[in-house]
Amino acid sequence: DVYKRQALGQTSLLVNGDIAAALSLGPLIEHHHANRALATMALYSGPEARAYPAIPVDGDGRVLGFSGGTGVNGEHACFTGIHLVERDVLELVPPGMPCGIVDTLYRHLLSEELPLHALTLPGRWNEMGTVPRYIEAQIDALRREDYPIAYGDYQRVAAGGFKSVLAWYGRAGLDVPYMLAEGVRVADGASLVGVVAGPRARIGEGAKLERTIALAGATVGAGANLRGVVVSENAHVPPGAVLRDEVWVAAA
Repeated sequence: DVYKRQALGQTSLLVNGDIAAALSLGPLIEHHHANRALATMALYSGPEARAYPAIPVDGDGRVLGFSGGTGVNGEHACFTGIHLVERDVLELVPPGMPCGIVDTLYRHLLSEELPLHALTLPGRWNEMGTVPRYIEAQIDALRREDYPIAYGDYQRVAAGGFKSVLAWYGRAGLDVPYMLAEGVRVADGASLVGVVAGPRARIGEGAKLERTIALAGATVGAGANLRGVVVSENAHVPPGAVLRDEVWVAAA
């Protein structure tokens, strides 16, 4: 732990692993340094923010607490999981044990009246801590066409519909939004609505998939019916299976 902290610079950018975001960090960096904050939290005030606790701030951007309420002009802005943190704050992490940065370190900064700031950033943000939110984040990105499709060999087949030139779907039915990666094979008679299929995924004849993510190497058997499902990498869904709102993992 000591070695890892020594490897950090004076200011570190921390990003939660369960978010998808397209936010401009320039204003966050400028605000952080201009106010000599010990930590500055990036906030989001879009429609999705209403599902999460608001972080109240004053007119200077200083965090007032974590117990709810609204910010300047009644803004409801939630914490994105993106923040700039000074090394002095990270030095407070107790070695060798779990430590929640907000509940432990940031509450300490507030209690000591030390400069903890927050700034609302424009852009897109999704939290993916549950299966439905993970699926919705990908479908939302496709629907808005701000998915990073510029790489590789993806083609825009329709508004919100993308496929690799090396994906094949024969006489299957595809409804947007969707994305088919390299090596995907969708058999005749299959129906896909709101589906992301990773590299080399296979969808069997007559299978019906709705709001489903099939990761790399996943296979869905003929006639299977999936809605709100994440099929893990290299997992196999048996023919005729009916799955709802779950994660299907590969057999051990």
